Amino acid sequence: MPKGYKKTREEKRSCCGRFANLMNGLSSGRDYFNVLYCHDTLCPICGKKGGQNHKKRKRKILDQIISEYGSLDGLASRRFVFTVPSEVRELLQDREALNVLLHDVHELLKKEFPGRQVYSALHPVGDKSSDFHPHVDVCVIERLNVQGGVRMRLGHDRLDIIKNGFVASLQRRGYEIDNAVVWYGFNLKKAQFLHSLKYVSRPCPDYEQRKIIETENPALFHFLESDEMRGFKFVRKLRVKVDQSQYIEGKKTVKLEKMKFIERVPFNWSKFTDQYRLHERCEVFPGFWTVRNGGFTDDDKIELQLNSEGRKK
Repeated sequence: MPKGYKKTREEKRSCCGRFANLMNGLSSGRDYFNVLYCHDTLCPICGKKGGQNHKKRKRKILDQIISEYGSLDGLASRRFVFTVPSEVRELLQDREALNVLLHDVHELLKKEFPGRQVYSALHPVGDKSSDFHPHVDVCVIERLNVQGGVRMRLGHDRLDIIKNGFVASLQRRGYEIDNAVVWYGFNLKKAQFLHSLKYVSRPCPDYEQRKIIETENPALFHFLESDEMRGFKFVRKLRVKVDQSQYIEGKKTVKLEKMKFIERVPFNWSKFTDQYRLHERCEVFPGFWTVRNGGFTDDDKIELQLNSEGRKK
């Protein structure tokens, strides 16, 4: 391949998951396999729900929350969905307009919930639709186990303030509307909290839905895959300093040990599991695996975070 040659999207997708960087831990001596993925939205491996893009997003959000809030125990999420009225939706089929929409939602919630972290996701379509239906799904991270507790249920007056603020922000941008839909709910249990992060970090539309949109709504498909939308951040984090009262000491995000690159090798999952069938395998980060003959020790599990976000297979 000529020096400086750039692969096309199709060529990158064709190589997705077929190679890995073999590395060796300098302190533990363990082998690490960094599987190389394309991270393309049209890749059936990376672009699906639960795919590499989804796992990478969710892991990044969890690491950020642990850094800012400490322990995951006692955390809850306020859930909002801000839906753009149908009469002006087509006007938002523009990168800058979508950027402004996300910015305005963040600014609104920043005032309503100061000192809290906010994650938002722009969903351009519904779960089972190929029509352009832009709405912003939001998680506001809240700690329950604080002195005096916290009230998660919002009264009608408070919800009206948030809804009217959203309508006003659209009107300031020149959209002629009188009303908009704002949904609110909350998750209290840890499993529900983690699921809310999984939902807000999911690809929307995912690979399967994009293929349907390509057939049923070609204009929307070409917009989503256009150069204009290349690199668009569908999932965003509010830049805010989390209030110190929200922090409780917990597990730290552990960085991997230093390692040296050995070689790039062909990778096949079935051959990988067969070759290391007597080893315990752990996905330390999305697409980043390590193995150990006889299983991992307790110290290994702490280092590799098997007891938190690591995944054993």
